[in-house]
Amino acid sequence: MVNKKGWIRIVEASVGILLVLGVLLVLFTQNNQVEKRDLSADLSPLLEEIANNLSLREDIVKLNLTNPDNVNSIRLKINEFLATRITNPNMAYNVSICALSDSVCPLNITPYPTSIDNQIYTKERVISPYSEDYLPKKVKIFVWLKG
Repeated sequence: MVNKKGWIRIVEASVGILLVLGVLLVLFTQNNQVEKRDLSADLSPLLEEIANNLSLREDIVKLNLTNPDNVNSIRLKINEFLATRITNPNMAYNVSICALSDSVCPLNITPYPTSIDNQIYTKERVISPYSEDYLPKKVKIFVWLKG
C-alpha cells in the first residue's frame, strides 16, 4: 500500500512539471513570434503618406540626384517626417532616393545597420511629378530593429 502512494505522487509531480514546462514553452514561443513579424508591411502606408504630402513630393521630384548636399537635405526632411510616424523606440530607419532607372537603390549610411536578428526590412515607391518638367524618383525606406 505504501509503495502505491509513492508511485502516485511521483506521477503527479511529473505531470505537474510537464504542465508548467508546457505553459512556459507556449508563452516563450508567443513572445518570439511578436518580435519577428514582417516590418515591411508597415512601410507601404508611410510611403503613401510621403507621396500624398505635396511639399515632400515636390522636393523629391525636383531633386537633382547629382548634388549630394541636396539629396541629404531631402533625406533629412523625409526622416523628420518619419520620426513623427514611427514611434517604436526599438526601430531605426533611413531613406534612400534614387533615379527610376537605377536597378538598385542602396542604403548609403555608415556604419551599416545591424539588428537583433540581422533583418533589414525595406519597401520602395515611385514618386512621379504632376507635370512633365521633372523626372520620377524612387524613395526607399529601410527599417530595422535596433541591436
